[in-house]
Amino acid sequence: MNYEYVKVLLYVYPRLPEIAEAVSAGLENGALLSYRAKGSAFDVAEAIASEVIVKRNLEAVHAALSEIVPSLAREERFLLEYKYFRRKRELTQYGEKADCSERGYFRSQNRLLKKVAAMLSVRGWTESDYAEAFGDFSPFRKMYAALRNGRERKLAAKRSRRGITFRCAGEEA
Repeated sequence: MNYEYVKVLLYVYPRLPEIAEAVSAGLENGALLSYRAKGSAFDVAEAIASEVIVKRNLEAVHAALSEIVPSLAREERFLLEYKYFRRKRELTQYGEKADCSERGYFRSQNRLLKKVAAMLSVRGWTESDYAEAFGDFSPFRKMYAALRNGRERKLAAKRSRRGITFRCAGEEA
């Protein structure tokens, strides 16, 4: 199954309110300056309406993720924070030692991605819903394409140092 759409949503989750606000500002500017737009009034109105829909979808997916993230176990929230959200202040509350091997870390990330995808689908955000809501939204479309082409490292800034250490084989937790 394809989970790139879930990864896009997780990478942008901490910034979704800001993105929705930027879309709203662009929407308002577009409406105020619509008299300068080239094309028919219908085309301009349709473009403005599509931006309203994108803004509402951004707010809806943020609400869904805001329900999902707090409901996860502490370790799962740590995994999301470490890989996707990358908020240093939030990450410090979890410590710097992962209670798993490096191999276990990657397995846990995959399980967590599937779990979040299932929880999103229950809330009405399947891959087809994502494509319908954000298929024409350029920032998300570019991120999705990067993930599909194996360029996930370009989506998040490189860490200056390794943020966590893993439990070695045979080491007690």
